[in-house]
Amino acid sequence: MKKEKSVRAAEMKAAVIKQIKSLIFPMILCAILVAGLLVVLNYKEAEEVEEIIKVNEYDGEKKPIVMENDNLVFTMDPLTTQFTVKVKKTGKIWYSNPVGAEEDPLALATEQANMKSTLLMSYSQQAGLETIYNNYEYSIEKGIYEIETKE
Repeated sequence: MKKEKSVRAAEMKAAVIKQIKSLIFPMILCAILVAGLLVVLNYKEAEEVEEIIKVNEYDGEKKPIVMENDNLVFTMDPLTTQFTVKVKKTGKIWYSNPVGAEEDPLALATEQANMKSTLLMSYSQQAGLETIYNNYEYSIEKGIYEIETKE
């Protein structure tokens, strides 16, 4: 009887070991699949480095910039970017901005900034909301611009 029990125990032990051996490969395969799945789910791309935009500040000369040909004389104040164009034959002068905009007693601050600007940009949305940006407040007043002259 003891012998039978020990034989049965040995047989059961052998059967369990055989069953465990048959499960080892599928368990390893499952572990590899789970590890691969975790790697895929937790994978994060390297963050893109934001390009640093160089802010150009006007650091050129303060004397007026003059360009001319046989018919016209272009004169620009580099501190305000306001300019005039003079027709040589007639002496007629065209101004980029209203003369004396800073002293206009009736103009609101926003309108004065618009009059001191050499560029106004109108932006509107589909809903009809319109916004006007001027280069005086966003550029000239802060000195954030560059002037290039070419032949």
